[in-house]
Amino acid sequence: MIETLTALFNRIKLFSSLNFEFGKSLHNAAPGSLIFFPYQPVTLNCGISALVAFKPADPDQVLTLDRINEMIDHAASHPLNGNLKKNMDSFLGGTDLLGQLFDECQALKTEHLFATLYFDKNLRQGLKDAANKIDLLIKNQKTAFKNISATLSSKQVDTISSLIEKLQDIGWCLTKEIIDNIDAIDRLAINLDTQGHPKGLVIFKRINAVLNSIDRLEVRGRDSAGISVIFTFTKDEFEKFRKAMLTAGLSDRLKHRTNHTVLTNNSLTIHDTYPDDDTHFVTISFVYKFAAEIGALGDNITFIRSQIKNDLMLQLMSEFDFKSNSVSAHTRWASVGDITVANCHPVDNTPSDRKIHKTGIIHVCLNGDIDNYLELKTEYEAQYDNIHKEINTDTKLIPLQIEIYLRQ
Repeated sequence: MIETLTALFNRIKLFSSLNFEFGKSLHNAAPGSLIFFPYQPVTLNCGISALVAFKPADPDQVLTLDRINEMIDHAASHPLNGNLKKNMDSFLGGTDLLGQLFDECQALKTEHLFATLYFDKNLRQGLKDAANKIDLLIKNQKTAFKNISATLSSKQVDTISSLIEKLQDIGWCLTKEIIDNIDAIDRLAINLDTQGHPKGLVIFKRINAVLNSIDRLEVRGRDSAGISVIFTFTKDEFEKFRKAMLTAGLSDRLKHRTNHTVLTNNSLTIHDTYPDDDTHFVTISFVYKFAAEIGALGDNITFIRSQIKNDLMLQLMSEFDFKSNSVSAHTRWASVGDITVANCHPVDNTPSDRKIHKTGIIHVCLNGDIDNYLELKTEYEAQYDNIHKEINTDTKLIPLQIEIYLRQ
C-alpha cells in the first residue's frame, strides 16, 4: 500500500511540474512542456505524434545508478519461498516496484542520460553489473518457480509469471536497448568515447538506431539496403571542417566522392544555401549502399556498418556542430527496377544533364510502386532531361518531380 501511494505521489509530482502548451513547435516551447497539437512545419505526422509531443526539461540532473541498484536489491530480497505463497503480490517487490524500476531504466535511453553513460566508463561498467544481477535473479527465480509450480494455484502462477516477465523486460531494456547499443556505437564511431563530443554521439546514436531497424526489416527481402545521412552547417563551421579535412589529408578523397550523376555507395553531395542576406549554410550528405541478388540475412547492414566505420570524413565531421541532421534508410523488397547499387534507395534529384541547376539535396526512399511510372517517365524526359541509363527504379521520378515543383 505504501509503495502504491509513493508511486502515485511521484506521478502527481511529475505531472504538476509540466508546462502545457498548445499549437507550439518543439523549438519554441519551454523545457519540460507537454505540447498538444504541436506545430511542425513541412512535416507530415500521423496518429498520436500529430496530437501530443513532449520536450524534456533541461538536463541538469547528475546520473547515478544508486536508485536502480537499490530497487534491484529490494526485488532480490523478495524471492520465491514458502513465506510468499500466501502473498505472491510481494514477489520481487511487487508490481509497483518493478514498474518504477522499468521507468528508471527506460529513462537511461534519453539523449542526455545515454550520453552520460556513454562517456563515463565507470557508469557503463556499473550498468553492466546491474544487468548481470537482474539476469542472475531471473535465472534463479525461474528455477525456483519451476520447482514449486505444481503446488501453486492458477492465480499464483499468473502473478509469478507476470512479475518474472516484467523483470525480463527490465533486463532486456538494460542489455539490448542500452548496453548493446553503446557497444554498437563504439564499433561505428572511431574514438568517439574519448572525444567527449555529445553531438557526435547524437549522430552515431541515430545512425545505429536506423540500422538496427533496417536490419530487422531484412526478413521481408534483402536484395539491397541504403542509408543517407545529411548535415547542415553554418558556413563558418563548415570551413572549420574543411580545414581539418585538409590537415588530415582527405581533400583528394572529397573530390573523388563528389560530383557524381548517380547516387552510389560512398557518394557525397554538397550544397550551399542562402536563406537570407545574412546567413550562409552548407549541407552535405553521405550515402552508403549495397545490392546483391542473393545474400544472407544481416549481410547488407554489416557491409554498411563497415563503410560508416571506415569513412574517415564522416568520423571527422562528427566533431563539428551541425545545425540540423537527418537519417533515412531503406531495405528494398518490392521496388521496380534492377537489383543494382544505382537503383538502391535512397535516390536523389541529380539530373543527367550537369547544366541543369539543382535547388538543393533531395533524397527519397519508397516502399511500393508508382503505377503510372512509364507515363511519368516519358513526360519528364520529353520536357526536361533523360533519366540516367543506369537508373530504372520508379522512385527516381519522385525527387525529380519535387525538383521541378521547387523550381516553379
